[in-house]
Amino acid sequence: MTDLEKQQAEQIIQLTDLVRRQEKLIEAQARKIEQLEHRVDQLAHKIYGKSSEQIDWNQLQLELEGVGKIEAVSPEELEKSDLELAAKTPKKARKQSKPRLPDNLPVVTEVLIPLQVQANPHRQLARESKGK
Repeated sequence: MTDLEKQQAEQIIQLTDLVRRQEKLIEAQARKIEQLEHRVDQLAHKIYGKSSEQIDWNQLQLELEGVGKIEAVSPEELEKSDLELAAKTPKKARKQSKPRLPDNLPVVTEVLIPLQVQANPHRQLARESKGK
């Protein structure tokens, strides 16, 4: 082997080793990315998921200066008061929509016959008679 061949063989070994190290690094980074994406999904679910929409009625009790303690209202009481308010509120009458076209316009009926039917009208008549 010549010196050039030895150098080339040595470079091939070094490059192969470099490729292996980079593959390991890429795999480790891919695992880390997967873990981080999973964690972000968990946090997003915790913040925006169904559990974030639930209300703890105990948290709604407030102490205001000079007013005293305000008690939380249960969902049943809220629904009852909403129904009472809706019953007291008068409904607005709907406006009648104006006709879009005047009644005095003439009515024109046009029958459009496709070119295929015009070319073979007997075929269309046979279809109509089968349908009846």
